[in-house]
Amino acid sequence: MASILVVDDDADIRVVICMTLESAGHAVAVARDGSEGLALFQSRQLDLVITDVFMPERDGVEFLRMISAKAGPTPVLVISGGGVWPQETANLLDAMVHLGATRTCSSRSGRPSSCASSRTCCSDDDAAGQGAAWVPRRC
Repeated sequence: MASILVVDDDADIRVVICMTLESAGHAVAVARDGSEGLALFQSRQLDLVITDVFMPERDGVEFLRMISAKAGPTPVLVISGGGVWPQETANLLDAMVHLGATRTCSSRSGRPSSCASSRTCCSDDDAAGQGAAWVPRRC
């Protein structure tokens, strides 16, 4: 069982991701924005962080910058619903890898939990940063 932090301002996305992860036996903490996410990140031992990019208060870019030095081997999956300009969002997701994201995923495909539900995001080996599946890339 992994301890996973989900940071997303969209309640529907949070629910889908959390239900998927909890049904797989993982412990999930949730935050509505980067400010709440930062507080939870600092107070818990986590195996995985999943964060949205576009959020009020502290967005995913700022949140990732703040945790990347402290995350150590904790993988960070950055997700996005696509925003208004899909190509710009894709470019931003590519840039997030350079800021410390382990992987990025666009939920524009209509399946917001597709990355979160994959075994590569949740297996014990990968959560510890040991698996080849954690090579930074977009899915």
